[in-house]
Amino acid sequence: MSTRTSIVLHPTGASLVEVQVPKRGLATDDVRVTAFISALPPLNNVSAWSKLRVEKALSKQTTVTIWGLRSAHQFLRLPPAKTADLDALARREARKDIAPLESDGDQACLGLTIGDEVQVGSHRRREVSMIAVSSADVRRQIQPIIEAGFSVDCVLTPALALCAVARAQRDVAAGTPAVYVALTARATCLAIIRNGLVLFSREMPWGHGTEDPEAVDTDPVAAIATRLSAELRRSVLFFKQTFRAPVEHVILCGDMPNLRSLTGTLGTSLQVSVQTLDSMVGIDAVALPEPHDRFREEIAALRLAIAAGADPVPSANLLPANIRNTRESQARLTRLAAAIAASAVFVAGGYILAGRASTRYALEKREIENQLAQLEPEAIRRDALRQAAALAISQKAALDAFGSQGPRLSRFLESVSHSVPDEIVLNSLAAEAAGDKWQATMHGVALTPEAATGQAAV
Repeated sequence: MSTRTSIVLHPTGASLVEVQVPKRGLATDDVRVTAFISALPPLNNVSAWSKLRVEKALSKQTTVTIWGLRSAHQFLRLPPAKTADLDALARREARKDIAPLESDGDQACLGLTIGDEVQVGSHRRREVSMIAVSSADVRRQIQPIIEAGFSVDCVLTPALALCAVARAQRDVAAGTPAVYVALTARATCLAIIRNGLVLFSREMPWGHGTEDPEAVDTDPVAAIATRLSAELRRSVLFFKQTFRAPVEHVILCGDMPNLRSLTGTLGTSLQVSVQTLDSMVGIDAVALPEPHDRFREEIAALRLAIAAGADPVPSANLLPANIRNTRESQARLTRLAAAIAASAVFVAGGYILAGRASTRYALEKREIENQLAQLEPEAIRRDALRQAAALAISQKAALDAFGSQGPRLSRFLESVSHSVPDEIVLNSLAAEAAGDKWQATMHGVALTPEAATGQAAV
């Protein structure tokens, strides 16, 4: 099973986990985390990142979740089409929101999460969640990571990472919208997700370590609970008015200390169940990375990184198209080179085998020729003996026949010689014994001056 490094870049720093990636299309009960680092060096310190990668023997295959990207999100219902066509349709539908992200001349990175077909009036439509981000922002953020030796294969926003968290949840029934919230010290992401689709998302520039100028509470936990509760009420109300569907669950994760302290206030304010992802549910507790205690304490803060890294096939990828195309070209060249090398090995192996077979056949041919050279005189001698034996048998048969029929034949010839007139000259005589008699056929010529005389002689 392969491993993947998952990095989260948030406003106050970065965190990292290395997870084992399940095979494509296969569900796994628990995610195995092999390493984690909750406080990484500054992103501009490339040498420290490179040293860390080597020392920890981290996987080069990397997924990066980036907070604070300039982005646009829309939930669309598009005509049923192929994936490539849906990309073009989504760009056309959301061109007004995408345009500000392309002010620098680069095409925006577009991530599509494709849902099911639904009936809208008399037409079939495909539900699509679209998130677009600035290509320049993405390249600037991931460049130090690439320079440190990592190979960035996938880029996500916090909302898309929360989508990965939602797909890993077992307590939320299919088709039920739920609010997923990720809290950091300086930023908060809120996403309403249903069946793996981000229906609504907001990324806000405040977190559990940010002072609210309008707050009246001196308790920071109470202040963030009040602020988050108000934001959740506004977002849920907007969602209900837009989608005509209730929200039944709120699920929290993030690096806020004592995250469970928010559940009471939020549950009372929203009248929904509130769950925190600060337990080991979904994590393989048998093989935890060192140090175990610290990992257990920070599990809620690492949830985004774990879910993003353990997703076998990310629902969307915001890696710039030119980087993806370059990677695909390199992968094709690598596969082509491997195919050529395999073909060369196969041809060389075939040539060697053919050479060995040819040598073996030549040796066998030479051995057969030697055997034939040795057997040919014996065959000639045996053929001569067979011919001699046949001749002897024929001669013996003739002598035996002459011995048994000779006297009779001589008497027959004597009788013929006496009975033939002088005027008759015999040309041929054929005699064949028939029991105690002979049946003879004679041909001859009558030599007389007149035909009548010859006829009389005959």
